Amino acid sequence: MAGEVAIIIESKTSLGSALAKSVVSPEDLVEIWSRIYSAYRQCAHTISSDIWTKTPGLSKARKFVSIVCFDEIFCPDGAAFNDYAENAGILRELRLGPAEAISLQNLELFFATLTAPQLAYLIQAKWYYRKHGEMLETFIRSQAVNQAPPTLEHLRPAAESLFPGINMAKLSSLHW
Repeated sequence: MAGEVAIIIESKTSLGSALAKSVVSPEDLVEIWSRIYSAYRQCAHTISSDIWTKTPGLSKARKFVSIVCFDEIFCPDGAAFNDYAENAGILRELRLGPAEAISLQNLELFFATLTAPQLAYLIQAKWYYRKHGEMLETFIRSQAVNQAPPTLEHLRPAAESLFPGINMAKLSSLHW
């Protein structure tokens, strides 16, 4: 949650086979875009579920942004799909709102350098300015956003629950 904005994150393995990503035929492009579409449908399902009214703390969500991350190094396909899906009315049909398909590496970088409200705002701004066909990373750079230096602080709660009693701050300050 980022104020009244809920960030829906759907994580996927890959966009397609190595062959589909290196030699893009029309069939391969359909496979890649189908994976993005399927993930967007899952986000739309989450948004339309009753979790937002039945879960304390989530009931204040009034707006939603969706992020689908793929375990890829680079994910330009998301911007291309967004441009097509917006112009074809697919996202409106899904009742999805602003959505981004990005690499897992970009998602980690964004959460390491931006706050959740900053990221939610930037995704909304990208769509407000009708830049849905632009890669999110490019849009963020064009906005001259004040980003913090990358840290691992966003991983601290998970690390502390996995390794109770270990001082993660001290451990992360060690240089190997």
